[in-house]
Amino acid sequence: MTFDEYQDDAAATDPSVISKNSDISVLLLGLSGETGSLLTLYKKWLRDGDAYQIVKERLGEEMGDILWYLAAIARQRGLSLDEIAQTNLRKTQSRWLEGSVGPLFDVDRPASEQLPRLFTAELRDTVDSQGKPVMCMTLNGESLGSRLTDNSYERDGYRFHDIFHLALACMMGWSPVIRALLHVKRKSDAKLDEVEDGGRRKRYWLHLTRGEKPFETVVFVSNVILNSADSRLRFSTRLRRTCRARVFHRQVPLRRKNGVWNWPCYSK
Repeated sequence: MTFDEYQDDAAATDPSVISKNSDISVLLLGLSGETGSLLTLYKKWLRDGDAYQIVKERLGEEMGDILWYLAAIARQRGLSLDEIAQTNLRKTQSRWLEGSVGPLFDVDRPASEQLPRLFTAELRDTVDSQGKPVMCMTLNGESLGSRLTDNSYERDGYRFHDIFHLALACMMGWSPVIRALLHVKRKSDAKLDEVEDGGRRKRYWLHLTRGEKPFETVVFVSNVILNSADSRLRFSTRLRRTCRARVFHRQVPLRRKNGVWNWPCYSK
């Protein structure tokens, strides 16, 4: 039986006074009630331990009631359970890297306009002549960029934010900051150089890394870096949506690559 077949058959047991009412509050309350019944089973198991056996029949019964209400709500709103299930699987499967990260964003550029494919980066925490903590970055043993401080009254670790630029360069072949420091801007494509590699893009990235919403930057960059099946750190879909909504007005069209949502490409 498919979900749609179940949805059609379940309609025969759906009182017309409920299914034909444009107000779905009764259905939603029913769904909430059945979910509560399922939680009650689990609560009793937590309280009584092995003395309370949650049999498969009880679990299946409560889950079946939940499915009935879901089918009724979908039918009332003209939705297909089959399509809902398929869409959900596509969404959840798209959150994980499969194997490798795939082609980098600059794979089609000349070698002189590509970020290096193999390098050793070091972020060294030291102090300047005044005893102030600074971070010095080297790439293959050569100094890269300026010494960075936290630029804050309190130490907040901002001086290490170049790790985000390096991570994006590694995972996506995209980082306007690292590209500028290494002098590998994509000059052969004037529009690409202006829109994706230009100074405005770098300023937006630096603003969002250090600006009024640094936490969101950490989240969506970390999401690209850590979004793999064996990662110990998880970010909820709701959190990702919140981050995307906050930075959406600064994005170029959203790019989806190898099942991974990539958000850090800013425009006007």
